[in-house]
Amino acid sequence: MNDSPSTARTPGVERRTLVAGAAWTIPVVATAVGAPLAAASAALQVAFDRPEYSGTACGTIDGASVSVTRDGATAPSEQVTVTLAGGYTFVGGGATRILTSGPDGTAALPPIAVPGSGGQAVVTAAITGASASAGLTSLSNGRAFQYRTGSDTRMDEYPAVPSDATPLGSGFYLARNGDVYYANSIVASGVARAATYSSQGFNVVNYVTTTGRVFQYRTGSDTRVDEYPAIPGDATPVGSGYFLTPNGTLYYANSVVASNVAEAATASTQGFNVANYTTTTGRAFQYRVGSDVRLDEYPAVPAGSTPLGSSYYLAPNGDVYYANSVIASGVTKAATYSTQGFNIVNYITSDGRVFQYRVGSDTQRDEFTAVPSDATPIGSAFFLAPNGDLYYGNGVIATDVAEAATASTQGFNTVNFITTPPCS
Repeated sequence: MNDSPSTARTPGVERRTLVAGAAWTIPVVATAVGAPLAAASAALQVAFDRPEYSGTACGTIDGASVSVTRDGATAPSEQVTVTLAGGYTFVGGGATRILTSGPDGTAALPPIAVPGSGGQAVVTAAITGASASAGLTSLSNGRAFQYRTGSDTRMDEYPAVPSDATPLGSGFYLARNGDVYYANSIVASGVARAATYSSQGFNVVNYVTTTGRVFQYRTGSDTRVDEYPAIPGDATPVGSGYFLTPNGTLYYANSVVASNVAEAATASTQGFNVANYTTTTGRAFQYRVGSDVRLDEYPAVPAGSTPLGSSYYLAPNGDVYYANSVIASGVTKAATYSTQGFNIVNYITSDGRVFQYRVGSDTQRDEFTAVPSDATPIGSAFFLAPNGDLYYGNGVIATDVAEAATASTQGFNTVNFITTPPCS
């Protein structure tokens, strides 16, 4: 048995002039002085010519422009500061340009370079007293892969998976349109939220649809789909058959197993599906389902701790607990997994060292000195560095990785990931 745990128009300043003197002077002064003051106080407005601009990864967005007006009339010779976000830049470099409106009040933006990662972002235009924004959108040049290590180490690419998909682990990906892929095949549509796990040769996804229905799909020797009608449509799947509702109710399949739950994390191992959770009152518990169903409390775990899964908790002071025992201190980031009777935590300390600690018949601690201190542990002995390098233990197994998710089952540690190579 082996297995895994599972982002108005700005008003002008009103001015009122009081003129003292003979009555016959008032109309003359009011006409001569009042009109220029009204014109001078009119506010500038700026607008993009479209609400959103679309491009392709590593391509350009051309033809965008802004217009400047004052009191509805064109406003030439006005400076506009245009700023790009989300990795989009102007051709030639930089994300900011200062433009000047022409005789017709418009200013053309230079071509916008779309990053290889694509994505959704915003372009803003600012002028004295006013601003405007528009959307930037593009699919990435992302490619979907799975790497697994074990007796049969291999790398597989899934070309059918859209470049905008999010890896979920256990061979699953969630596309932006709500399709869930298992490898190259769509297994569900209209999905809003999903979490995965692997257990006893099965790869499983728990998901909630946009219509509020709750399902579990598993692939293996007995592929099947089960619906859980008792679970509310606003629940969040947390893996291993568990779902957490906004009111703090924790479900396992159709059954309520805990209330007043603040956070939960799960794992599957040796025929057990396990949830570690903390309550709103600061107590730490573990509930497991299998041949031996039981509930355990861990009173030594401090209030405010974060459940990590696989019986681990990260305390606010950086201590990592395994059940009631502190097994590491000064920890800033951690992720867990379970496999072949071992419960394992990968973690990084505040002084930048990277470790793996495992509990089981062979309890041991290993340091991974090649992994950068700014990497993020993602479970199953995988770490993702900010530069996109993906490590398994001390070795780099992929580069240009944007997102990754892991699982462990039947002696294999597996990572599903999306790469976004830089533009050439």
